[in-house]
Amino acid sequence: MPNLPLVVQLQQDALDPKTKVSDLLRKAKFTAAKLSLPDLMEWVDKELQGYTTEVPNYRIITGQARGLNPYQGWKPIMFGSSAVHDWLSKRPIGASISQLEELMERSKEDSLTMTYPPDIDQRIRKSIGFDLEITMFIDRSQISGILDSVRNAVLDWSLKLEAAGIMGEGFTFTQKEKELAHQPSINYQIGSIQNFSGNLGPASDNATINAQQSIGADPGQLVKLLDQIEKALPAAELSKEAETEARELVAGVRAELSQSPPDQGKLKSLFGTLKRVAEGAASKVVADGITSNIDLIFPS
Repeated sequence: MPNLPLVVQLQQDALDPKTKVSDLLRKAKFTAAKLSLPDLMEWVDKELQGYTTEVPNYRIITGQARGLNPYQGWKPIMFGSSAVHDWLSKRPIGASISQLEELMERSKEDSLTMTYPPDIDQRIRKSIGFDLEITMFIDRSQISGILDSVRNAVLDWSLKLEAAGIMGEGFTFTQKEKELAHQPSINYQIGSIQNFSGNLGPASDNATINAQQSIGADPGQLVKLLDQIEKALPAAELSKEAETEARELVAGVRAELSQSPPDQGKLKSLFGTLKRVAEGAASKVVADGITSNIDLIFPS
């Protein structure tokens, strides 16, 4: 493409799905530099190097918070407040374009996982009352959507340049073309790109997106859940008889887990009874913590 105007080359690369978005961005940066457009160069640099603070709206993705069910894998976490649910279902993605491209090439899974920042992870665990592994599941299409948004933004910008008669010969632009490029209608600094939100904060980790791995049942994790339930019982404000029954049920689950293999039907029955007892607790906060985590193991 050496004989084609630089702007046409940019358009062709944007339209070619075989051209990596990272390579497209480098050509866009070169074009912006030749036209002396520092704002556009700054955006390209952030896309190439990754964001450390706020991200554009197209980098806000939606997923589902899940806790690790030792017997059934990852199960959705239900939050009492819709506002909290919405907040925990959205995450900013600050990873560089090349990292996202590598992820899409490396993994062909439909679902990907993304860890929460440590402070948010601890708040979720505290709210549900159990020390479960927490992660957010996202559809891979949302990652490809980020790549498409960047590709489309560069294409739209190049079309604006062409419409204004800014083409570039070889690797240079005329003085008139440079002046035209600074007009508000041309250097619109890609309005859709400039809508920033989603502060990553100091706990951000651009490398925490991973392909979903298959998770098997882990009786050891289930024992940890029982430990949590046992510790929570004194604060549940159960009647003396109900607390005694709950402790007997916990002991029954431990006994069944010592069998090889444990009887799944019996475990489900024990947990069902334990849930019923917990629902009668005077402390609704503790009761909800116990019952929600039993539902993670054996959904009703």
